[in-house]
Amino acid sequence: MDERREHSGLRITDEFSKIIESQQISNLPLEVEARWNLVETAWELGLSSSMLSIQHDETEGRLIAYAGAQRRKPVTSSRSALNGYQRGKCFYCNRSISIDEPVSADVDHFFPHALKTSGEFWQVDQIWNLVLACKECNRGVGGKSMAIPTSQLVIKLHQRNEYYISSHHPLRETLIRQMGQTEQQRRGFLSSFFDRAQQRLPSKLWKPKDAEAEIF
Repeated sequence: MDERREHSGLRITDEFSKIIESQQISNLPLEVEARWNLVETAWELGLSSSMLSIQHDETEGRLIAYAGAQRRKPVTSSRSALNGYQRGKCFYCNRSISIDEPVSADVDHFFPHALKTSGEFWQVDQIWNLVLACKECNRGVGGKSMAIPTSQLVIKLHQRNEYYISSHHPLRETLIRQMGQTEQQRRGFLSSFFDRAQQRLPSKLWKPKDAEAEIF
């Protein structure tokens, strides 16, 4: 807990010991490194972290920073950067996942990557559309694959993104630039994208068969 104003320091609570005893402890160093890499990249490019333009590279499985016209720099693992804001859980079914070896999580495009074949949906590689999913939900039998998730899951995506934005994570400003300055604008952005995506890929909307307790 941040008590620098009251007591000039930070207070470690019992929750910290719970993290140490959980399977998420192996993910924690990777998350910390990912955040630091984002900040270091901004410094190296001579920008504030809020000015970075970050997208996902499907082939490399990494976040890529763009500065100016063609300045492209690999930053960090997409899994590591996304994991902390899903609390080590699959976005869809809420079961525990790992980003360390052996990896049990996929970086999934919430609105499927197949939409990118149309220039209208070029934003699918942006941070707001990326989630971590267990392999069963992403590509197992009955998994999401190329389907569009239900409207309830769109609401959950909005909540996940707002969770990012309310924090001090280096990707906060990237999400705001991609989706809108206000919560209302960002909600409208997702709603519009959902409607247009359904028109482009008309099919039954997908949801996981089983889900544990919500994490947002």
